[in-house]
Amino acid sequence: MYAGHHLRTTLAFVLALVAIPVFAQGTENAIAAAVLFSAVAFGSVIAGLVVTVLYVLKRRSWQRVIVLLFGTVLLLTGLWIGSQPGGSSDMEFLQLLLSGIGVLILFLGLLLRPRRAGPREVHGQ
Repeated sequence: MYAGHHLRTTLAFVLALVAIPVFAQGTENAIAAAVLFSAVAFGSVIAGLVVTVLYVLKRRSWQRVIVLLFGTVLLLTGLWIGSQPGGSSDMEFLQLLLSGIGVLILFLGLLLRPRRAGPREVHGQ
């Protein structure tokens, strides 16, 4: 119950950290924004992999929706990064990483069907 609250608080804090340098100007601020964006991107990839592993183990239908949504967001973000003009090799790597993980997560979500819930067992009877 409390894990969701802590996750939202942490996510809001990270987004606030990312938003500050994004609106700043100058070379140092651009580097800081790029580093924070990369950290958020890698964190998103790790979170996506954790969510996917939990789906593979439990396979509940609500987890499948989250896996498909997360994979779609990662894929679209990777495609958006690739469509930006003047990309460097670092941005190409980030695009390939996000798109590749997004496609992997989408395929796992599409191929693995959720398990059907069985009858509940009553303990102690």
